[in-house]
Amino acid sequence: MAAIEVSDKEVIDFRYNFKVYFGFLSKYKGVCVFLILLAFVIQALDLALNCAFTIGRNIFREMVENAWGIKRPIFNFNLAG
Repeated sequence: MAAIEVSDKEVIDFRYNFKVYFGFLSKYKGVCVFLILLAFVIQALDLALNCAFTIGRNIFREMVENAWGIKRPIFNFNLAG
């Protein structure tokens, strides 16, 4: 592999670069905040739905097992699956 040569001749002004980047973002501040909030809401809804379906599935399973008189074993010795 060829070695990468780093030149110390030009100094990078990070403060100026960040001012330029945030200058571009300041025009679209509302859009950025909206997208961040939208992503948060979507993830929160996904988590809530997963929890709700898991709880609902467990409640339904208990209702069916109680209605049919199914007893769960205390220990499951089935090592195949």
